[in-house]
This record gives sequence, C-alpha cells and structure tokens, in this order.
Amino acid sequence: MNEINDDWTLEELHNFREVNKLHSMTVNGFDWQYHDLTNCDNPLPFAFVFIHGTIGNAEIFWLQMRELSKRMRVIGVNVPPITSAEEISVQLKLFLDELSIKKIVLLGTSFGGFIGQYFAIKYPEIVKGLVLGNTFCSSQYYRMKFHRVLKLSRLIPGFIIKSVMKSPLKNIRHEAARQYLTDELFTTVSKDAIMARLKSFIFEDLVKPPDVEHVLIINTENDPLVPEELQTEIVNAYPDADIFTFDSSANHFPYLIQSKKYIQLLTDFVEKMQV
Repeated sequence: MNEINDDWTLEELHNFREVNKLHSMTVNGFDWQYHDLTNCDNPLPFAFVFIHGTIGNAEIFWLQMRELSKRMRVIGVNVPPITSAEEISVQLKLFLDELSIKKIVLLGTSFGGFIGQYFAIKYPEIVKGLVLGNTFCSSQYYRMKFHRVLKLSRLIPGFIIKSVMKSPLKNIRHEAARQYLTDELFTTVSKDAIMARLKSFIFEDLVKPPDVEHVLIINTENDPLVPEELQTEIVNAYPDADIFTFDSSANHFPYLIQSKKYIQLLTDFVEKMQV
C-alpha cells in the first residue's frame, strides 16, 4: 500500500503563490491565467504543461511544478471557459505559440486528461510525451450522468451543483488536500467555469488515440470519479503506455495526496524520454 505523504501544508502553498505569481495573457480574445516556472540554468529542450481537472486551476499541480522546474520549464494553465474540446485545443496551441513553446510533455488530469488527448490528436508534432492522470477517453458515462444537470444548469443554483461535486472530497484523509480542494470548489471555481468544462467533453468522444510515442497512464483504485470500466478502457486504448495505479487512499487527486510518488513518476517519465 502506498504511503500517504502528509508532508506539505497550506502555508507552503501560500509561499509558492508569493514566489510564483500568477500571470495573465489575452490570446485571441481568451484570457489565459498561468504559472511559468524555470528554476535551472540549462533547461531541457521541451516544456512540461499541466492541465487541471474540473475543479482545478493553474496552481493545482504546484508540488510537481516546483520540483520539475529544477530541470525544465513548466507551465500550469487555467483553462478559459470554452465549451468545446476542439476550441480549447486550438486556443491552447495559440497560447503556447505566444510563449514560444515548440515541444511539450502534456499532463492532463480528469477533464484535463481528455483535453490533453484531444490536443495531442490535433497537434502530435509538438507533443513529445503525454501523461493521462485519473481520466478517460470516452464521455458516454458522464453524458448519461450529467446531461440533465447541463440541460437545467441555468435553473440550478451554483451551490447545489458544487455540493454534489463535493461528495468525493469528504473521504480524503489528507487534511491539507481536503481543505484546499474544498476551498477551490466553493471559493475559486465559478459555476460557469464548471459548466463550460463539463460541456467541453461531455458531448465528445475520441475517435482514436493520439500518435504519441511516450505515454504514462496514472489511475487510482476505486477512483470515486473515474469508474473501473473507464480505467480499463483507457489502458486498452494505449497498449504501449506505462501504467501506474495508486491505492484507493489517493482518491481522485494523487498529485496532492501522494505527491512525492507522483513527482517520482513524472521525473522517471521525463528521464525515459531523454534516453
């Protein structure tokens, strides 16, 4: 059983925010908020780009960004409220162009993992590696689960939608992670942002896996948001991928709950691409 890493605090997160200010840039009419870190003299010739999940933001992978920035440029984005995976991919490419980023390792978790796959299908020439965390390649399950919520979203108050989404958080044993994610859900992420993120994948399915040489799939046993059949489906879609499965204590958020192991997985993945 993997050890729970209770070795970061909310105070450390606040310090990260103070040192690494959130940037903002408007590209093609869309406002991108992002972190851009490089804490080394000779960075690797590709950047590491993080895409958050439905209730995440640009900083949610702060532990991994802080560590990986010691060897390469890392970018954590806050996806604008765009309701199409196709459009998010187009706008993300324009955003990366503005930052003069030509080659990336792309990590997406949950919603971000679906977007990451879509992006890699559309722009395989710039994706050197793909990390798919607690995610899926078919949205039929979520289409059936959330279609009524989306249909009636204008009539449903935001606090009700957020209360439903809070359910998986109550079982998180890592106190700082639980508090951070709860605060994120209720104070940072707007109802409109949540609805846009759901709409961007809920009516989409990937036609085929992207043509990317290096793929790492990260799952969690008994993930409360990605059922086993979806985990099996994505593993089968990438037969040559490296696969790691956290124990159930990692919940849907192993990058916060078992951060050290998550960092090691990403570090090993980057090392593999340099061989």
